[in-house]
Amino acid sequence: MTTTQLRELIANGENSRVDFKRDEIENHKLAKELVAFANLQGGCVLLGVDDDGSVRGLAREDPPADSRYEGRQRRTYEHLEEWVMQACRDKIRPEIIPYFEILRDVEPGRDVAVVQVERGWSVHHVWHNQRRTYCVRVGSLSREASPEELARLFQQRGTFRPELRPVSGTSMAALDRRRLEDYFRQVRQQDAPPSEPSDEWRAETAAWARQQDDEHWRSLVDNKEREWRAAREAEWVSLLVNTEFLHDSDRQPTTVAGLLLFGREPARYLPQAKIDAVAYFGAEKDYDARERRTLRGPIVLLNGADGTMLEEGLVEQAMAFVRRNIETVILEDGVRRQERWDYPEEAVREALPDMPLTVDANSAYRLTDARVFRRFDLLGLDYIEQPLAFDDLVDHARLQSMLATPLCLDESIHSPGDARKALELGSGRVINVKVGRVRGHLEARRVHDVALAFGAPVWCGGMLELGIGRAHNLHLSSLENYTLPGDTASASRYWEEDIVDPWLDAKEGIQHIPDGAGLGVTLKRDLIERLAVRRTRVA
Repeated sequence: MTTTQLRELIANGENSRVDFKRDEIENHKLAKELVAFANLQGGCVLLGVDDDGSVRGLAREDPPADSRYEGRQRRTYEHLEEWVMQACRDKIRPEIIPYFEILRDVEPGRDVAVVQVERGWSVHHVWHNQRRTYCVRVGSLSREASPEELARLFQQRGTFRPELRPVSGTSMAALDRRRLEDYFRQVRQQDAPPSEPSDEWRAETAAWARQQDDEHWRSLVDNKEREWRAAREAEWVSLLVNTEFLHDSDRQPTTVAGLLLFGREPARYLPQAKIDAVAYFGAEKDYDARERRTLRGPIVLLNGADGTMLEEGLVEQAMAFVRRNIETVILEDGVRRQERWDYPEEAVREALPDMPLTVDANSAYRLTDARVFRRFDLLGLDYIEQPLAFDDLVDHARLQSMLATPLCLDESIHSPGDARKALELGSGRVINVKVGRVRGHLEARRVHDVALAFGAPVWCGGMLELGIGRAHNLHLSSLENYTLPGDTASASRYWEEDIVDPWLDAKEGIQHIPDGAGLGVTLKRDLIERLAVRRTRVA
C-alpha cells in the first residue's frame, strides 16, 4: 500500500473493510476488529488514526538505540509488530497471521500501521477472559454475531457443528453437577462455582443476622442463602454457556455435547444416546448370545477427590463389557501358568486411542469426498497426507476448515513459496519435506524455516533411499521443527547390505545421526563395483 492509497482510505472514512484505531488499545479489542473482518470479506485496521480520520501517529515506538541521538534516528516499531502478532495468536481462534506494514510520514512526523486480514476459511472468534465471542462486521461497526448470523457463518464456511445444537426440553438441571465439578477441577484445572456455602460464610452470615434481628435471624439467614445460591447458579450458567455445554438462548437448554458428556440421563432426551452391546459365543452373529446389554449414561466418568473412580462413564461400561466377554487362553510351560486374552490384534488400536497413526491419501480424493474425511476425525489421527490434487491449495484449505484432523501437504510443496502460500491459505497444518522434491538442502531448510514461522510441524519424507540419501535425510531431520516421525527407518528394513558404512539401523526405536566427516558415511566401493551393471563416465 502506498501513502497515497492510505490517505484515500482515511479520507473515505470507516466502512465494512476499514477501521481506525489508536495503537494504545487493548489486545482483545484489536482482535475483535480483525475477527469481524475475517468473518466477513477481510479488511484492515489502521493503527494511529482517530475515529474522525485525523492522523494521530503511533505511540508504541521503540526506544532509540542511542539516547544521545534521540529525535534524529529513524523510528522503529518492532515492539508494535510483535504486540499485533501476539494478539492474533493469543486472542483469536483459529489464530490469524495478518499482513503488517508501517507507512511513514502520512502526516509530517506521524506514522501509521496497517494491519490487514483476508476473508477467513473458517469462522474465527475472540478468546478473552475464558469466553469465546464470534464477531461480525456490520457497516462501520464490529459487534457480536447473533445466533442467526452465526449459523449462517458456519453454513457458509461448511463447518456446521451438530454437537452445539440445543436439546429441546433440557436445562442445566439435566446435567450432573458432580461430573462437571470434577471435569473443571481435573481436566481444565479451573475453579468452578462452589455448590454449598462454606462454614465460614455461614458463621459470618449468622452473626450478621443476629445483629439485625435476634428473634427472626434464621429467616434472614435463609434469605441470604437463597441469594447466594442464585448468584452461584448464574455463575454456573455463564461458565457452561462459555464452554458450550449450555446453549446461549432464552431457555438455555443443554447442547448435544453437554448432555452426552455430563447428562444425568442422556437417553431420556436423546434416545439414540446408548450403546447396544452383544457378545456372541462364536465368530458368527447368532440369536443365542453370551450377553446382551444396552449401555446408557454420560460419557464422562466421576472421580473422587483422590482420583479414584466413583461412577463409570459410558466408555468404562463398554470396556467392562468387553473384559467380561473376552475368552482367555491358558499357556503352560511346565513351570509357570500364564493367562492372556484371546482377541484379534485390531482391537489393540481401539484400546490404545493415543497411539499416533497417520494415513496417506495420495491425491486420490476430491472435495466432494469431505464426508469421508470427517469420519477420520473420530480416529484421532496425527494427520491425513495429501488428500486432494497436488495443485489444489484452495480446495485443501476448504477441506481443512471442515476437519479437526490436520492435513499434511506432500506433493503440493515444491518450494518455500509454496509452503508460505499453503500455510497462509490454511491448506494444511503439517508439511512433508523431501529434499529432492524441493530441489536441495538449502531449499529444504527454507521450507523448514517457513513452516517454523507458522508453527506448522514438518517431517522428512523419503523414497527408499540407499545409505547416501538416508544420511542426508537424517541430518536434515535434526533441525528443530522436525517434530514428527519421518521416512528414516532402518536400512535393514529394505536392504540385505547397504552401499555405505556405518550401517544406518535404528536401535531401540532411535535412529542415530552419523557423526563422521561430511555426511558421516563412507562408500563401499568394492560392493558398488560388484553390483554395477552399467558404467557411465561424466567428464
